[in-house]
Amino acid sequence: MYKYGAGVPKDVTEANMWYRKAVEQGLAAAQKNLGLSYTWGRGVPKDTSEAVKWYRMAAEQGYASAQYNLGWMYANGDGVIEDMVKARAWFNVASAQGSEDAKKNLAIVEEQITKDRIAEAIKLTHELTEKYGSKKVTAAEAEAEEKAARYKTLLIALIGLVVVGGGAFFLMKKKKSAA
Repeated sequence: MYKYGAGVPKDVTEANMWYRKAVEQGLAAAQKNLGLSYTWGRGVPKDTSEAVKWYRMAAEQGYASAQYNLGWMYANGDGVIEDMVKARAWFNVASAQGSEDAKKNLAIVEEQITKDRIAEAIKLTHELTEKYGSKKVTAAEAEAEEKAARYKTLLIALIGLVVVGGGAFFLMKKKKSAA
C-alpha cells in the first residue's frame, strides 16, 4: 500500500515499518519485500548483507521468489561471498517450484560453474530441497499471502487513522462523494 501509494501517499519508509510488523507474524512475503528494500536502499540504507538475511528467512519457509533472490545474491557476490554452488542450489530449489527467473539464471550459472563443483552443487540442492522444498509456497499461495499482507496493512493503517482522528471520516466522505 505505502510502497506503491495505493490509497495513501507513497512512503517506502512507512512501507518498511509495516513489512516489519508482518515479519513479526512470520510472513515470508514481507521478509522478501524487506530484503528487496535493503537490496536497493528503498526507505532504508542499502545493505545487501541485511537483504540476504531477510531473503534467507523467506527462502527457508519455501518462498520461491526469495529462494531465487538468495540464489541471485550468491551468484553475484552481493551481501555474501560469491558462491556458484550455493547459487545453483537455490536457483534449482526455486526452479523446481516454477520460478521462470530461476530457470533462466540456472542456465547461466551452469555455464560458469566448474565441473568439479557440480557434484557439490547437486548434493546441496538435495539438502535444500529436503529442508525447504517440501514446505514450498505455491505461486497462488504466495499471491494470497501478498494480498493478505496488503489487507492487513490497510486495516492497521485505517485503525491508525481512526485513532489519530478525522482521517477515517475523510476517507469515508471521499468515497461517498465519488459514488
